[in-house]
Amino acid sequence: MEESDNKSRVSMQPTVGSGSIQDNIRSQAETDALLQKEFEAVEAKRKVAENVAPFDGYTAQAQTDEPISKVLERYACTVGRNQVVQGHGATVLINPATLQVRACSESVINFLGKPHTEVLGCHLQEVLGQRTMEVVHQALLSAEPALYNPFTLERVDGVELGEGGVHSAACILHVTERGVIIDFEHLDSEKHTQEGQVACHRIAASVLGKILSIKDLSTVCGIMVQEVFTLVADFNRVMVYMFHEDQHGEVVASATSEGFDSFMGMHWPATDLPQAARKLFVKNFSARLIADVNNPDSPIHMMPEEHDEGPIPLECSQLRSPVGCHKQYVANMGTLSTLVMPVVVKNAPGVGSKEPYLWGLIVCHCAKPSHISYPVRTALTLVGRVFSSAVEQILELKKSANEQRSSTAQATL
Repeated sequence: MEESDNKSRVSMQPTVGSGSIQDNIRSQAETDALLQKEFEAVEAKRKVAENVAPFDGYTAQAQTDEPISKVLERYACTVGRNQVVQGHGATVLINPATLQVRACSESVINFLGKPHTEVLGCHLQEVLGQRTMEVVHQALLSAEPALYNPFTLERVDGVELGEGGVHSAACILHVTERGVIIDFEHLDSEKHTQEGQVACHRIAASVLGKILSIKDLSTVCGIMVQEVFTLVADFNRVMVYMFHEDQHGEVVASATSEGFDSFMGMHWPATDLPQAARKLFVKNFSARLIADVNNPDSPIHMMPEEHDEGPIPLECSQLRSPVGCHKQYVANMGTLSTLVMPVVVKNAPGVGSKEPYLWGLIVCHCAKPSHISYPVRTALTLVGRVFSSAVEQILELKKSANEQRSSTAQATL
């Protein structure tokens, strides 16, 4: 981590790398994968020393002498399909035709009142109440299942939750190539109500009105962090984090609580956010919550025949757990929970294509565990999308102005 020479005025022009952005991305992906392989080797030795039992679910094992192509393949699986979910929630995979549970996390006992061994293989109506089943049926018949999110979890009659059970929970459903995944989260009743959702989006609309009329990138980034900081009181630090062409990142705007370092003007290496994780941000384009880095993950277990199909696709799951090295990295900064929104643009300088490109991130840190409800995350996702449009518009204006100056100079010659 390096600090900018001039903290008061941070350059908003990305540093040009030694090669093209695509070359830098390819090179960085290999570095990310090799670093993860080293971390896994250290973790494996630690678990042997501490006599930690190996997880019996799907794992992509590292080999001593792997070609880089295999290292990259296994690394992508580790980031997007690591077969564990964050411990504050639970996940099930169902067959949309039969509604049979094909996989689930151990933590389902806290939400459904039954251990994962009993939930695996059962019909969904054996664990979900009638009203929840009706919503699931409607969502599966819809062309836009996500429009039904979130909906309230109702259990079957007679189920009793033990110690650690979550009595009020929300369901979040999405469709994958392997089936339908339903995530269960603690339900914040105040934010989950229709009135709460409307209030969240009303605040978001206020933020959008302020940033869309501004044409200066530094100013719009500064307004953005202040508004997000005000919108969600849980955060102790909010930053706009811009990626340079060599893929390293720089904090270009910051708002903090009293007693917290702002990190303004500081630079982080490209490995701070691996390329595999960046691709997921572009693909999902939604707010990503890590509720508590110290909360143990919940492993996912599958029906025996599901193992032949490989790992469960968790790339779009709300509860997908980060890799262990990232959790340790976040904890080392004195942060226990994070919420991150991608800033995705097209026609980024130096990219040379109209493909979506991760220009940067809006990063929120909290010094204690924090569960930001799904409706609030949805509102923040909307804010992030419009902020992305504002950044893209400003970059386009700069590009046009530079081209105009170049044309004028050539005409003068």
